[in-house]
Amino acid sequence: MKDLKTKSLKKSLPLVILFTIVACVFLGLGIWGLTQMAGKENFDDLDFSGELEGKYVSGTAYFVYDYVCEETVDGKVVSRDYLIDAGDDYYMVLHAADDVMRKTNALMQVSQDYMDGIGGEDAVYEKQFPIVGTIMRLTGERLTFYHDYVCWDELTAEEKDMCLPYVLEVDRVGNIGSGTSVYIFLVLGFVFLAAAAVFVILALSGRNQKMITDYLKSQGNSELVKSRVESFLASMDPKKPLYYNEQFICGQNGAKTIFGEVDKLAWVYTKTITHKQNFITVGHSYYVELGFADGKIYDVLMKKEAEATAYVQDIAARFPKVVCGYTDELSKMFRKTLPEFLKLKYYAAEQVQQAESYMPE
Repeated sequence: MKDLKTKSLKKSLPLVILFTIVACVFLGLGIWGLTQMAGKENFDDLDFSGELEGKYVSGTAYFVYDYVCEETVDGKVVSRDYLIDAGDDYYMVLHAADDVMRKTNALMQVSQDYMDGIGGEDAVYEKQFPIVGTIMRLTGERLTFYHDYVCWDELTAEEKDMCLPYVLEVDRVGNIGSGTSVYIFLVLGFVFLAAAAVFVILALSGRNQKMITDYLKSQGNSELVKSRVESFLASMDPKKPLYYNEQFICGQNGAKTIFGEVDKLAWVYTKTITHKQNFITVGHSYYVELGFADGKIYDVLMKKEAEATAYVQDIAARFPKVVCGYTDELSKMFRKTLPEFLKLKYYAAEQVQQAESYMPE
């Protein structure tokens, strides 16, 4: 079965390669995220006169002046941009959502009360909370809202320098999402890597040839049967998608090997699957369908429609027990009343075979 294992491995390679690439992407993002998280800087120690974009920082939300703009979904506020201090001499924006937004709203309220002389410092201290995230450059509408809030056109050059065009995206790690996303990427990376390994192991271990090993077990692992099967497999043309002799039939369904006794074959027909993209036909897949007397049907992929038709015609000519061709009535009968289907040709041909085997020479 070495050739069949090699064939299964070749059939598995596209998925193995795809899963490996996806795994590398997820693992790369996850590892990069972990690196960012491990190298985080203290927000309070930053040089706010220098370049800040992309820095992953942690610190404390001490004071919130107001919110600059907000995002709503179906009338519900889901996130806000807030004006905060950046060191002693600068201002910047903090973006928060969900629980962090609720904490920031509470801090904003006591901060405004303090500025209005209503509350004291203790109330502000009570609402302060730790923050961690990535500093990004403000662009587009968010920068416009920020400038509108601080009355940009009325500011002096010195005052403009104090209003930094940056936003601290709370709980964000670079451009890849939250800290939770980093761990999700790592998990997905290992999952896809494991899936790729499973496909390789299945191919190399012969698990894709389970129909053959199950058949041998059902025959008591008889040395005579083993010899016949091995002889059949050795005679197979690896270039052919479907191969059979008077005893066995064998083909491929992706990486899985389809195998059975020709004597148990009851139905064969062609199947075409049309592939569409945006309602436009982009291709077809052609199959020979093998239906066995136990009610199971297996697909064998063909390169061309003519090839599939030729196989069905040859099987029809060589094996009188097999019903060839497809109709909805045959499909319904095979799936719901299999004995009735087998009466069409299978049982009758069996009786003829049995009668011929008892005839004296």
